Amino acid sequence: MKKILFVFFFFAGLIMLVPAQNTREDLLNNERDFLYVITHVNTKAEVNALSRNFSVDNCPFDERSGQYAVRIYLGRHEYGDFLAQNLPFEIIPAAEERPGMVATTLTEFMTNWNQYPSYSVYEEIMQYFQTNFPDICKIDTILAATPCTQRPHKLLAAHISTTLGQPADKPAFLYTSTMHGDEVVGYYMMIRLIDFILNNPTDPQVQNVLQNVDLYICPLENPDGTYKSSNTQISSSASSRYNWNNVDMNRNYPYLPGVNGNANVQPETQAYINFVSDKNFVMSVNFHGGAELTNFPWDTWDSQTRTHADDAWYRYICQNYVDQCQAVDPTYMVGETAYQPGCGSVTEGGDWYEITGSRQDYMNYYQHCREVTMEVHFDKVVTSNSELPTYWTNSKTALLNYVMECTYGFRGIVTDAVTGDPIDNAKIYVRNHDTFNSEVYSHLPLGTYYRPIKAGTYTVEVSADCYETQTFTITTTDGAGLRRDVQLQPLVTTPEVADQYITAGHTATLTANSNNTINWYASATATNPIATGNSYTTPQLFETTTYYVEEVATDNGTTCVSERSSATVYVTEGVHDTVHGYATVDACDRYIINGQTLTSSGCYLIFFPYAGQNYADSLLHLTLNLHSSVEVTVQQSYVVGETYYIGTTQYHATEEGTFNYDLSLQSQYGCDSLVHYVVHVSTIPPTYSDLSLSDCGSITYEDETYYNSGDYNVVYPSAAANHGDSILRLHLTIYPVYDVNIETNVVQGEFYYIEGEEHVANSTGVFIYDRMHQTVNGCDSAVHYVVNVSPAAHVFAEMYLDGCTPFVYEGEVLMMDGDYTFFYPSAAHNGADSTLLIHLTLHPSYELTEHVSLAIGEHYMLGDYDFYSEQVGIYPMDKLFETEYGCDSLVHYIINVGNVGVEGESASQVSVYPNPSTDVCHVTGLIAGQQTEMRLYNAFGMLVWAGETAESSVEIRMEGIPSGVYYLRLKGEGMDVFRKIIKK
Repeated sequence: MKKILFVFFFFAGLIMLVPAQNTREDLLNNERDFLYVITHVNTKAEVNALSRNFSVDNCPFDERSGQYAVRIYLGRHEYGDFLAQNLPFEIIPAAEERPGMVATTLTEFMTNWNQYPSYSVYEEIMQYFQTNFPDICKIDTILAATPCTQRPHKLLAAHISTTLGQPADKPAFLYTSTMHGDEVVGYYMMIRLIDFILNNPTDPQVQNVLQNVDLYICPLENPDGTYKSSNTQISSSASSRYNWNNVDMNRNYPYLPGVNGNANVQPETQAYINFVSDKNFVMSVNFHGGAELTNFPWDTWDSQTRTHADDAWYRYICQNYVDQCQAVDPTYMVGETAYQPGCGSVTEGGDWYEITGSRQDYMNYYQHCREVTMEVHFDKVVTSNSELPTYWTNSKTALLNYVMECTYGFRGIVTDAVTGDPIDNAKIYVRNHDTFNSEVYSHLPLGTYYRPIKAGTYTVEVSADCYETQTFTITTTDGAGLRRDVQLQPLVTTPEVADQYITAGHTATLTANSNNTINWYASATATNPIATGNSYTTPQLFETTTYYVEEVATDNGTTCVSERSSATVYVTEGVHDTVHGYATVDACDRYIINGQTLTSSGCYLIFFPYAGQNYADSLLHLTLNLHSSVEVTVQQSYVVGETYYIGTTQYHATEEGTFNYDLSLQSQYGCDSLVHYVVHVSTIPPTYSDLSLSDCGSITYEDETYYNSGDYNVVYPSAAANHGDSILRLHLTIYPVYDVNIETNVVQGEFYYIEGEEHVANSTGVFIYDRMHQTVNGCDSAVHYVVNVSPAAHVFAEMYLDGCTPFVYEGEVLMMDGDYTFFYPSAAHNGADSTLLIHLTLHPSYELTEHVSLAIGEHYMLGDYDFYSEQVGIYPMDKLFETEYGCDSLVHYIINVGNVGVEGESASQVSVYPNPSTDVCHVTGLIAGQQTEMRLYNAFGMLVWAGETAESSVEIRMEGIPSGVYYLRLKGEGMDVFRKIIKK
């Protein structure tokens, strides 16, 4: 039905050339302050001329007439300017408002999800999201009060992330909707998206978004337009495309370079610009209505005039979105109109029609954020409760998958190669690809950058002021992300200058090595250097003085200055005592120090004149331990055909003989040692013997310890009787020894079992029980039972019950739907208090009274029971019938046999209370001074109590009577009354 209605609308309003045109007076005298008109022009240039002056929102081409049907939104202040164009036009009638499309309570809105919210409900549901999901949702206020002074509204955005308030390497993504106030399907969809994500954190798609993306969603960007007439109305006539100041919010963003004029930036727009300026969004979407398509930059020019650097990528991701929607509904997202796709479901904005001051152009050029515009419904306001939810159903998967596009391409972190600090505003430029501000930048606090891009191989330049540019090549694939962190080498670094020592009245020369300019300063904050150059000679100094030094370079007009370091010239007053030092040194063969060569271990005094602080002499007390280099010979025997190793090199014994090898090794002190291997290869085969051993954990044989089962060879060179090698083949079986921990968590008061032993958790803490066991192979194994006992906690339980009125639970008679709480002190199995919350839904039990008069000897069927009247009297009898919910409905039959009598006028005065009752029941309204018989019957007609009174009121004691339904008969002169009593 949706498509049929829409096609009719457009045939009637957009394409047909037959309808009568409206006149100038029709427009000027129209009672509506805002309306849509249709005019027809011949060329796209004429369409674009209109869009530069008016708010055009669609322009399908009619192949039959060869004209464009241009739909334009006009405010009354624009009627005269439009008429000055001298174009024939038709006024589109306002759509009829449909009741029931705006929910005025949160419960109503969230019950069936088939309405728009009133404004108060919108604020309430946004607060609900933050209150109920504080760990992953925070509501940001973009603008606290819109220009509508009578009914100021707020611009709100939900920030959804698992890392709220924390620096995280996640790309930021933004969804916004309804900058045109009468295009509200996206408004509804964004609230559904927030709700779905928050309530389904384990859904795989949702998990992917939460773990990898910093998501922001602003459902309503123009609340003054949506709620133009009132805060409880949304319709094509009650809502406005413009904001309160009658400005099109998608035409007032700062213009791009090369465009004449200045944008009329609105308060909502400026607030939005302020909001996004520090979020560093990687991608964003703004949702509109009036067509079903996606369009991407640029809006300002068509693709022949200026093509976006990432045109292919935009077409690819937009087509993915459309395909995923159409996988659910093939008739959705088909183009400009339901019957005439026109520019198709994916188009460059300017190829559809050109505008200036659009949001997506601003975001792409000034914020380096890849934004697209999505038109999500032909009708601006859906007026069917059953149809509205289908747009969420059609779009849910596509919306979640589209968010993940910001994680694909390539990404990384840019840091200083020396300090490791993150670099802000490093430019990530794709060579021979990026143009017109399509590059991206790194941002603090982590130095992260994100570059979505179409699959391909690219050369990337990373540059920042005062750093050397780095270039790398990367190959990307669609639907996947690569990481490339970058460390940039700074052009300047903090100079290193050594301190100097002089005696009073001397100068000192300080030196810093650099290929850049070095400035010397007399203080840490001085602005004028005292010298420039790699060295600085001080004047004569008579007191200790500190100097400061920095490195300076120029990078493309930017002055780069390092942090300042300091160097101190210490001025001494004369000769100082010798400074003593102590050291122990290990060395190989010999040790050279201060020009001396020491060749034996021992204690030495090494003198360093003037080497100490303040030019004092230094005397080093050196303890020297010399270690010799080792040279050994190792004999080995092998048989022809065997393999052997010298170090890590493998050799094959191919012929008989003696072979020599030298291998250099290093000892623990770094001394070189030489091993001479003498390998004898003979033709005598080895002699073999076998030995099988088994044990638990490990086996030691011939000073070698083995931990794993297997076969091992022990070689005894030339030990056989024939002087050949003797080889013992060890067959080892090593059984595992286990040492395991088994952890259990219990609550204080609970029972737990350790290998069948019952224990009571009397106190909190950690309790460890060690048990030893033997495996089937006789190996001892340890099991450590660790029991964590936590304090007993209040136990909460919850039940949902359906019942029939009246509903009795725990002795209480419940007569209404609702939530009921029952408290049970110390009732939990661990001694804790228990609270049971019952959500009760009651269905009615009907109760009727039917009077039946019979003569003696008559039969009367009560359902399947045959009542036979044998004697005169009044017989109360009940019959239960079951309703559709299983609730028993009760019919009270008052059977009068022999026309005993009926209730008198005084019967209406008789009342019974409390009812239901527990121990005592009061009866009032009786006739004082007149004897009244009282008979109490159960539901089966059996007499359970009898009495009489002459008072006007009486108290009936019911302590010993079981709970149930009873009937009280009150019989006196002119009165025979029945009253039902419920005993709890």
